[in-house]
Amino acid sequence: MLSPEEFVEAVRRKDVGNGHFKEAAYLPAIEAYEASLAIFAGRPGGNVLQRGEKTKVFANMAEACLKLERYEQARNACSNALDLDASHYKARFRRARACLLLGGCDDLIMASEDIKRIQADGGTLGEAEAA
Repeated sequence: MLSPEEFVEAVRRKDVGNGHFKEAAYLPAIEAYEASLAIFAGRPGGNVLQRGEKTKVFANMAEACLKLERYEQARNACSNALDLDASHYKARFRRARACLLLGGCDDLIMASEDIKRIQADGGTLGEAEAA
């Protein structure tokens, strides 16, 4: 579990990354997201709020990686987010996109499974992308 001070700093660094992302500065965004994750130091977060923020950091980093065509890194970030919250639609949709762009057999199977999961949960790809 992160201390309150560590958690505030992790969120601050995530917010810095979000600011860079909004300016289409994707590499600095990734660096800020990595700095946020470094504070967690492998800890999942001791409560729902901390786990939720860590999930968001991974999902946001994945989108920045997709913008830079770092598809493997995006897929891995999404998988980490989904390990924390299997119902996170943005991470699932982004992982499907990354897998489709990677195009290998295993990645295409994973993309297909992600799409089926989104649909089985009652969502559509449009809703997942909008989320």
